[in-house]
Amino acid sequence: MGQARVRRVLAVLSAVLLAIAFAPAAAQPVPERSLAQYRLTTWRTQDGAPPGIIGLAQSADGLLWIAASTGVYRFDGTQFDRIGPGASLAVADMPTAMLAARDGTIWTGYQSGRFTIYRDGALRPLPPPPVRKRTMYLEQTADGAVWAALAQPNMPLLRYADGRWQSVGENWGLPAQWLISIHAADEGSLWVTTLDALYRLPPGQRRFERVMAVHGHAGVTSDRAGTVWLADDDGARPVFRKGAPVSQDAPRRTPAAVRNIALRVDRLGNLWGINGEVLFRIAPRAAAVETLTRQDGLTSSKLGALLEDAEGNLWVGSSLGLNRISRTAVVAEPEIGAPPPYGYQLLRMRDGAVFLAAQDGVYRVAPGMRPRMVWRGDPGSAGSCEDRDGSALVFVQDRLLRFRGERASTEPWPYRPTLGVSNCAVDSKGRLWANGGRAGLFRRDGSGWRVLDRPAPGARYPLIVLTAADGQVLAGTQDGRLERLGEDGRPVATLVALDDGLDPDGAARVGAATYFTGRSGIYRVTGGTVELLPQSRAPWAARITGITQARDGSMWMIGRMGIARIDAASLDRAFRGAGQVLRPMMLSFAQGLPDLGFSGSGPGAVTGGDGRLWFNTLSAVAWVDPAHLAVSPAPVRAAILAANWGTGAARDPKQLTLPAGTRQLRIRYTGALLSAPDQLRFRYRLNGAPGEWIEAGNAREAMFGNLRPGSYRFEVQAAGRDGGWGQSATLAIEVPPTFVQSNAFFWLCGIACLCVVVLLYTLRMRQVTRAMRRQFHIRTLERTRIARDLHDTLLQSVQGLMLRFQTVADQLPVDTAQRAALEKTLVQAEQVVVEARHRVLDLRTGSQGDPLASLSGFAAPMLSGIGLRLDTERVGRSRPIVPAVADELVRIGEEAIRNVIAHARARRITLRLEQGARLVLEIIDDGIGIAAARIETPDEDHFGLIGMRERAARIGGTLTVERAAAGGTVVRVVVPGGRAYRRRSFWRRAWRAIAPDAQ
Repeated sequence: MGQARVRRVLAVLSAVLLAIAFAPAAAQPVPERSLAQYRLTTWRTQDGAPPGIIGLAQSADGLLWIAASTGVYRFDGTQFDRIGPGASLAVADMPTAMLAARDGTIWTGYQSGRFTIYRDGALRPLPPPPVRKRTMYLEQTADGAVWAALAQPNMPLLRYADGRWQSVGENWGLPAQWLISIHAADEGSLWVTTLDALYRLPPGQRRFERVMAVHGHAGVTSDRAGTVWLADDDGARPVFRKGAPVSQDAPRRTPAAVRNIALRVDRLGNLWGINGEVLFRIAPRAAAVETLTRQDGLTSSKLGALLEDAEGNLWVGSSLGLNRISRTAVVAEPEIGAPPPYGYQLLRMRDGAVFLAAQDGVYRVAPGMRPRMVWRGDPGSAGSCEDRDGSALVFVQDRLLRFRGERASTEPWPYRPTLGVSNCAVDSKGRLWANGGRAGLFRRDGSGWRVLDRPAPGARYPLIVLTAADGQVLAGTQDGRLERLGEDGRPVATLVALDDGLDPDGAARVGAATYFTGRSGIYRVTGGTVELLPQSRAPWAARITGITQARDGSMWMIGRMGIARIDAASLDRAFRGAGQVLRPMMLSFAQGLPDLGFSGSGPGAVTGGDGRLWFNTLSAVAWVDPAHLAVSPAPVRAAILAANWGTGAARDPKQLTLPAGTRQLRIRYTGALLSAPDQLRFRYRLNGAPGEWIEAGNAREAMFGNLRPGSYRFEVQAAGRDGGWGQSATLAIEVPPTFVQSNAFFWLCGIACLCVVVLLYTLRMRQVTRAMRRQFHIRTLERTRIARDLHDTLLQSVQGLMLRFQTVADQLPVDTAQRAALEKTLVQAEQVVVEARHRVLDLRTGSQGDPLASLSGFAAPMLSGIGLRLDTERVGRSRPIVPAVADELVRIGEEAIRNVIAHARARRITLRLEQGARLVLEIIDDGIGIAAARIETPDEDHFGLIGMRERAARIGGTLTVERAAAGGTVVRVVVPGGRAYRRRSFWRRAWRAIAPDAQ
């Protein structure tokens, strides 16, 4: 075998051995947190918390319900809202127990033995139970029955099912003793403890069975796996599992009970308990019991209630307020020393270990383990990196430390720059690059160390050096550039130049990409491609100092606004898509972040082999376990608490019908994120009113003014740390109109306006009619005067002349021709006088009756003997005509008849009268017709047509003359009905409308 082949085989074996030696161990569980790594938050009575908290429950909407000495309250993390007792309950009755039932109702037991449930915005009383004693506890079993433990020995339990109460005591197998605790297990059993024993009621049974003896005040509970735990004076231990007793392990000692013990097992298996004065915790893998007392920050030494909420927080009520113990998402590692002057240094090794340089030394955190100090002393700048053989290189003061596991060895460092080595990198050829900032850039290869570059005073210099995915060395300079370095340590290419030219906030390699951050945003360099995520599309990305990737592929970043989690796909779309706006899940100070991210020369974030993410902050090293976040990132559900208007109010409204005329409405809402209520954001809108979603920030109240009558739908949404909007809470609102705003009022106004118009029109018509009647009266007087004058002068004179002519005729012989001629002339003169008398009579009285009859009477003698036929036609119901109108129509008709006789050469005349909405009179002949030119421009020497038009105009009508289609002429007079007919009284018209056939 050749030497070359032997060398290749040895190289492969060496690589395999190194891989085996430094391969990551199997996934290790994250170390158990100590109670000191939980966060205690308190609300004392001076902060608004109610005193004497003795019962706690959580409703389906996530709100915390509190039974306190001053009443029933609910809490959204920011405000305590007192619930009134209702009209049928005594105001002074003190709540003593509380339960959130499976149907969503909140049960409250009272000092007096009463019970209420919360429904429709108020506490509603239940039927009184058969035994009235103070309620100590409330529980609900899987069958839906509610159990109340009473403060009396002979009948210690009440059971409520199917709407009625039932007393439970010795008739169910319980001894006549005081009950100490009660617990309903998920599998359906009911567990109770007395002063001397533990009892169990199996599902569906009506008889308690004694399980075991207890000593002192004993508490009982169960975990999610179904194991029943008991704590008494002997300690805490599991006693029942999967329907069978558990072999008695050595109990873990708990503080002695001062009063009844309340126990809870949280979702992580921690057993929590209160014994009256002390809160204690037993972790699953811990041997010792940890305690928390008033001296540690609890609001009081009198503890009365214990609850784990849906987010994993533990709530403890006391006599002087409320306590929240949070398993925060971010943990400040207490076993790491204070930060050095230039900040912590983090280094992630390929075997999963994390090295941390603090002010008092260098620590190593193996996967699943707590930090261990592996070198003591002040490390100074403590630049660190991983060598190709898997060892950790850490520059401390004037030496270089090499760590293989926890064993440290010292290597020479010939240079002693003023600031020390701030960071280092190993390139693809195995050469070690050490960056001293202003002191220079150094490199070690097989021939030893040498200086690559010593910047002149005031010249630019690198702040950060790191190795890219292709093994080349990159440098981030103090003037905001990311450069690729050549063999001589000088830049050969500028990859990124920050717009502001200021110090970069951080640089990190994650997989095949290098991230470079500054005030303008985040740059991602992959090969020769540079992409930017500007801060305008990522407002949370302010001063990102560290970037790392979790096991699930999500990206985690720390900056001025906290720690952000973004899934890799969303981040990739944001880099590639200009319109993509990222809303990551945020972890900030409310979730345990100890301080702002530190902008140093080393990595700001790394991922350990056990999955924990380590972050460099200004005051501490913090870590996050993504697999066990303290708060679920699920969207937050909003809830509407109350509505107020004028002097009215409604609590928890689902729909509202406001008083008519309501203009102002105030709606209070909230969302349940009890771990971090300050991080909630809200938006709302009012459907039915103009506008879209209104971003309300963290405000929990909406005000609306100038509401108009109508139907509205109020909708509010909440968003938590993940930025996603949760389920909407809605409220249907009906604002009825006042009478003035109603449709009836609108139509009444319309009708009133119409009536006013009709009235004005009627008044105008009456005014015009009166004017016409005055004119007609004047004309009648004038005609009467003329008739009188004609009768008293002209006719009398003619009559006198006729008498004298008659005297002359009588003197002539009878048989003479002269006498015969004279007598014939006298006869004609008599006819003239008779006709003249008729005319005078007409002048006095006008035309009486029907114009059609008057015209027929006028035409009959004139047509006699000339062969001209007269026809009449009537259309419509006969209605009384104003005399003046009838008179003018007769005069127009007479003139038309005379024209036909004189000029038309006709054989027939038709008189047609139409009485409807209009009064129409037509005189139609079948003669030769009238010339068109004569119609358009009447001869001024002939006043017939002119006079007819003037007469028609005087009565408000129109006259038209036209040639008939079959020959002849049509003279038509049209008069509006309002002027043509006599007006009847209102009541007569109404009667005619109701009974048209009545006479």
